[in-house]
Amino acid sequence: MNGFYIASILTGAVTATLLILGQHTDRKKDQEAGSKDHQEVLAELKDLKSSVVGIIGDVSLEEKLRFDYPYGYILYGYQEGVTTFTPIEPKGATKISCDPGSIDLERDSASGKFILKIGKVQYLRPGANPFTLNVEQFEWKFPADDEHPYETRLLSENGQIFSLIIELLSSHDEQYIFVLAFMLRGEDETRQRIQENGVPGTSGFYWRRFNRLKIRFGEADNEEIGKVLCSLGDALCQEGRIEEGLREFRSGISMLERVKSKALNYEYGNFAWDLAHYGKQYEEAISHARRAKALYNNLSAVDESTLLGVNSTIASCLVELGRNQEAIPLLRDNLVATLMQFYRDGIYNHQLEVASKNFANVVTSEPIPMNEFEEMCRQVEREAYQRVHGNLVDFRPVLSVSQNPNI
Repeated sequence: MNGFYIASILTGAVTATLLILGQHTDRKKDQEAGSKDHQEVLAELKDLKSSVVGIIGDVSLEEKLRFDYPYGYILYGYQEGVTTFTPIEPKGATKISCDPGSIDLERDSASGKFILKIGKVQYLRPGANPFTLNVEQFEWKFPADDEHPYETRLLSENGQIFSLIIELLSSHDEQYIFVLAFMLRGEDETRQRIQENGVPGTSGFYWRRFNRLKIRFGEADNEEIGKVLCSLGDALCQEGRIEEGLREFRSGISMLERVKSKALNYEYGNFAWDLAHYGKQYEEAISHARRAKALYNNLSAVDESTLLGVNSTIASCLVELGRNQEAIPLLRDNLVATLMQFYRDGIYNHQLEVASKNFANVVTSEPIPMNEFEEMCRQVEREAYQRVHGNLVDFRPVLSVSQNPNI
């Protein structure tokens, strides 16, 4: 639910995965298993393998996983220091290879988080211009939580972002089964996903989580089910299934309203963004965005940074409806807030870029004298500087003001 200045159009993500043959027990199982003797460890490994095999045997689940991870994936199991993995081979030619001796999954006893260690990962895209991405050594700590998949960037190369996805499929009695997969996206697409603040998972992931929650909670209204319906709706919209996505999102919002969830302040804003950006339903989007602001006591974005996105959504809808003058105060509020962050931290970030461009674009949408526009910008800068430093003693303009093209 961020700004409406969009640099590019989403493109389809390409996924690929680790392909590792064989199964193993953790190299540190003796220490982690404590006083367990060899037979007990073998019994646990057998139980763990059975659980992994059970998932592989679920034809419907495997079909959905293959759709989300068309280049294969790994089912990785963990139970009290014992690990096992089974690669699901891709049907296509693109592959990720990894030295089996360089992958390790451990549990941090203090935090309860998992520590995944990987080394010597290589990606090879066959074809006319094959190339290799090397990750010599990598370590990542993540929680055992299935609300969202976990994604971390490994490296950027040749205009692409190379990241690792971990999805928790099941957890029961300290037995966990994960999906490990790699994903490749263009840098422009990655920036837009961050800007839109979209959910990180595919619709398939949220369907799987929804089904697990339904088994757990039944037909009763539940905050977790409401939240996952919102995430599912957002993911469907991002995939181009807009009518279906808005329907699921609306269902999630209704459930969260019935249970009086505290998550509504966030979900109202996200729903407003999807209504505007995907559904072009501007009046309804404004209504939901204003509900989000009301739950923040109609604070300024200066006092509550979450409202940067809400303000942008409302402003973009007002512009689409031809009500530019109503949008300007909201965009000015965003610009003051992001300038204050710049004056505090000294870092020119993406939010400031978006806020300044949105403000300039709307203010200059009708002809305005150059000196008048420049003075508007300087007033905003002085206000932000004064709020941070309490005076204007060392004030220096930071916004670059160019000639208004409409004059």
